[in-house]
Amino acid sequence: IKHIGYKNKEYPVFISNQNIKVDIILEKEAIELAEIVITANNIEQFADKTTYRLTEKDKDSFSNALSALQIIPGLQVMDLSLHTTSGKSVKVLINGINSEESDLAVLKPQDLLRIDYYDIPPARFATAGLGAVVNLITRKSNRGGTMALNTQNAFTTGYGNNVVNFKYNFKNSQLGLKYNINYRNCNKRLLDENLEYEFNELTYKKEKKGENSPYKFEDQLFEVSFNNQKTDNYVFSVKFSLADFNQRKKSKQFITQYAPEHLEKMGLSVDKNKNFSPNIDLYFNKTFSSEHEVLLNLVGTYFDSDYNYNYEEIVNQQPDFITSTRIEGDKYSFIGDLLYSYSFKNNKISTGIKYSHGTSKQDMVNASTMHTESKNDELIAYAELVGNVKKLSYKFSVGRDYSKFNSQTLNKDYNFTAFKPSLFLNYNLNKKSAINLSYQMNTINPTLAELSPSLYMIDYKYAYSGNPDLKPYNKHNIELFYFFNQGDFLFTTDVSVSYARNPILTFFKTEQNHILETID
Repeated sequence: IKHIGYKNKEYPVFISNQNIKVDIILEKEAIELAEIVITANNIEQFADKTTYRLTEKDKDSFSNALSALQIIPGLQVMDLSLHTTSGKSVKVLINGINSEESDLAVLKPQDLLRIDYYDIPPARFATAGLGAVVNLITRKSNRGGTMALNTQNAFTTGYGNNVVNFKYNFKNSQLGLKYNINYRNCNKRLLDENLEYEFNELTYKKEKKGENSPYKFEDQLFEVSFNNQKTDNYVFSVKFSLADFNQRKKSKQFITQYAPEHLEKMGLSVDKNKNFSPNIDLYFNKTFSSEHEVLLNLVGTYFDSDYNYNYEEIVNQQPDFITSTRIEGDKYSFIGDLLYSYSFKNNKISTGIKYSHGTSKQDMVNASTMHTESKNDELIAYAELVGNVKKLSYKFSVGRDYSKFNSQTLNKDYNFTAFKPSLFLNYNLNKKSAINLSYQMNTINPTLAELSPSLYMIDYKYAYSGNPDLKPYNKHNIELFYFFNQGDFLFTTDVSVSYARNPILTFFKTEQNHILETID
């Protein structure tokens, strides 16, 4: 960087009583300036999110966008999976569009503009049971095609996570194809179990030592997508995917039964689990000027499943205990999400509705045969305010959730209503540190599986069943969080408290012919 100036010029003048006119011609001189370095904060704390920007060092350190998420405290990246450190699932978005971890595995860190991390999910995701939401904003793609391959395969055992992705860009559009296959194939899986309970003043006690057993699965996904977008104007995306999962596992065990009588047994369980699911996802986002934004997301899914479980214990080559379960099911579901946002001054208010419908059928064969049919509808209305005043930023959201389950098998309707408020306050102590306080209340509804009264035998006198009389319960979460960042050093700490009244818990009770494990 240079500054244009002029050279020094000296011209002697002798003063007398006469006027003197002197012409001085200056010569140009280029002066080299010291280097100017402009540094932006790589981490910014807002009321509703934390924004991360990768440094050049980060971009060189990570092979893909998924591994780059390791810079975010609270996230855990393992293989091709992403979870919070508390084990909860994370919603992945790319430019606001529903995505998967495998999409991040073939996205280069150099293509990322920023990462928006919501440790408290926005109101539209409040009922999804998520631990966090992460939205990766990318640079505009250049014209032409790109292909990416991410592969992890073991040499000594059957282990692989593989994804190949092709994208072609033209004008404001992008066409994409993706194939993902994760597989396992091992023969040394061990399962150890201990079982002890009492019934009718008799103790039943078993120790099961696992022996080498096979475990296999193939998890495949094929996806075709089309995106059309114009920066600061609109985004349109359509994706169609086919998912196929096939799992087989066996567990061979040497069993020592200590009570009510001493026996030496062999145990063998065989699990087979298959499911097939096509899915279509339509997404549209439109920005009007810089104040108004409309979002529409429609998702349709079909899910076909087949589960087969057999377990037997053998004494002297004769069956001593046998239990089996066969479940065949299919489910159709639809989810529609409509959101409107308005920005004014230092505030943004959003309001929306979300509707979901599901229809499922299931045939279960164990001790008896049961055919179940059910329908569930859920309608959520919500509003959210995000803003800031000087060093204080805030987010307040409130939602109303109405759910309806209809079980034709039980000839019963379940109607649940929930109120979902949340509050988030963030105060920037200085440019390097901040402290925030959050509060959430979630209503936990029982699932259809938990409401099912189907009986499943675990042992001679030990069974499991759901509870059709379950009720929803409220869970309150309060968290205080401190954040400090200076250069490459990042420090965070938090204190959290959770409280639930009358939660759904496991308990045991004595029936006429067995001990029953159930929930209440």
